[in-house]
Amino acid sequence: MSLNGITSAYQQGSGQWFKCDWSTHFGRSGLDLNGLESSQATLLARATAGRESADWRAAAQWLREIEDAAQQAELEAHMAVHLATSGRLSDALRHAQRAVELSAAYPRGRTWEPLRTAIARSLGACSHTESRSWPST
Repeated sequence: MSLNGITSAYQQGSGQWFKCDWSTHFGRSGLDLNGLESSQATLLARATAGRESADWRAAAQWLREIEDAAQQAELEAHMAVHLATSGRLSDALRHAQRAVELSAAYPRGRTWEPLRTAIARSLGACSHTESRSWPST
């Protein structure tokens, strides 16, 4: 796989996951947080009372964790592409793996797998080419 393949895999994943975008049944109220951001849940916590307000506060915290994980995964993926284009494929693969790990805790766990695969294939191709260029003893 070429650097174009790595860049393409990054572009396909970039911006695809930044919040909860799957159905949920959260808290005692069974809140569906699909499409909501933490700031919206915070507003709803302030606008409600009792158990529902407590659920919205907990939801806001959970949504912040998702948003933070998504943002960190995106940064790791960006760093992976930067390192790959600099010829540092082993380091790039570590960052791509971290992006995959961050997203794996959520239903969007596959967002960065194509990037990790593209880098791993490039690394494998480079290793294979390098091993063929050395004379055998």
